[in-house]
Amino acid sequence: MKKSAIVIFALFIVSCSNQKKEQFNTIEDILQAHLKAIGSDNMENMQTMLHRDRLSTTPDGKAASEIEVMVKKPDNYYYKSVDAEDTIIIGNFKNKNWAYIQKEFKQRPADKNNQAAFNMYAYGFAPLFYAKLNSYPMEYTGKTEFNGKDLYRIKVTQPKNGDDEGDNIFYYDIDPDDFMIVRMANNGITQYYSDFKDAKGIKYAAKISSDAPGVKPDHYFRGEIVEFKVDIELPDVLFDPSSVLLKK
Repeated sequence: MKKSAIVIFALFIVSCSNQKKEQFNTIEDILQAHLKAIGSDNMENMQTMLHRDRLSTTPDGKAASEIEVMVKKPDNYYYKSVDAEDTIIIGNFKNKNWAYIQKEFKQRPADKNNQAAFNMYAYGFAPLFYAKLNSYPMEYTGKTEFNGKDLYRIKVTQPKNGDDEGDNIFYYDIDPDDFMIVRMANNGITQYYSDFKDAKGIKYAAKISSDAPGVKPDHYFRGEIVEFKVDIELPDVLFDPSSVLLKK
């Protein structure tokens, strides 16, 4: 009897392991699974965030930028990019947009799109969450193959903005095992997401690259989030341009 029980239990385990994973066929189900995987509820509840990145656009790494992003609800944000040629700083503080570009400082009242700008800096690392916040049209276009695996493909249409020639189309490919984005295609450029990490229940790709076989040299890109923190102390003074520019 004992041996029979062991055999039955073993067969049960094999049966469970051989069961097919649940297949989704709608954009609603796929998007919900993805948002749950990346911890979108934690993103919505977070009060502050900081991440520092390094971006390279040449294989030798000489064309590189150091990026720093800070956000604090309800609408303070700070973006700094430093490369060999220039330092660019863009921010919002107390309903004032400000920028330091080419050693010139400009400031103006925040416009009606200020919340969209905040969302971009706060959630740009989570593109489908960002698209949902902005109500961009999204659709499930079917499965696509990558590295021997069938992935869910989501099409996102970013509507024409200002003098843009037309809508900007992005295709995001989602791994059915963990529902993370592993590939993105846009206008002839393909990027790959890897090295997924977790910060207080928020999951993100620490590495993004387009350095793959067949990629054109002018499409080379490699980015790494070297530091990512949420709900840390970020005093208002960090977003105040008078303080920031004095320290620059």
